[in-house]
Amino acid sequence: PGTVGAFNLSSVYLNDGAIPAVVDTAVVAPELTGISPDRGADSGGTVVELRGVNLGAVDTVLFGSTPAETIQYDATTGRLLAVAPAGSGNKLDVTVSALGQSSTLARSFSYFRAS
Repeated sequence: PGTVGAFNLSSVYLNDGAIPAVVDTAVVAPELTGISPDRGADSGGTVVELRGVNLGAVDTVLFGSTPAETIQYDATTGRLLAVAPAGSGNKLDVTVSALGQSSTLARSFSYFRAS
């Protein structure tokens, strides 16, 4: 289930300012539900597909506390791809953020030593 975040109220003036109107814009939080693959080389560069809802506005993906090298969202397929950074550790959290809202998939990504 998605979570509705804050509502932004904006003033809009019609007819050159003669008619004020208020527009509500819901900011819907992203919800991360899965990733694939769930492991990558410690040298970085693994392309990870992130699954969930409301991922179109995601502007940050973290592997632990380290940002992804790149993020790409395909609106046609709804796929969000991120390139894992170099790192180390097992069972790191993966977090997506959009418009001040975030979702974390706990203990979901591990690094292995590249040979």
